Amino acid sequence: MNKTLFAGAQALTGALRRHPRRVASAIGALLLTAAGGALAVANLAPSVPQGPVHLVTEPVSPSESLQAQADALDAFSFTLYRS
Repeated sequence: MNKTLFAGAQALTGALRRHPRRVASAIGALLLTAAGGALAVANLAPSVPQGPVHLVTEPVSPSESLQAQADALDAFSFTLYRS
């Protein structure tokens, strides 16, 4: 079995040496086809979730600690350097 694998590897190496452009173009065509197929399958996916969609709304009121944070940020001073 090892002799068969070795002979196959030698045949593949010989083909690569004799026809490098053909092998490269075949690999490129294969990769391009695979990318096109992946793009086609990805575009078939639905853009909307299949399950039920619920909208949740809640009123939000700012707390008093928010004003304290804003005052602390206003009082903070930066020392910036540029080189």
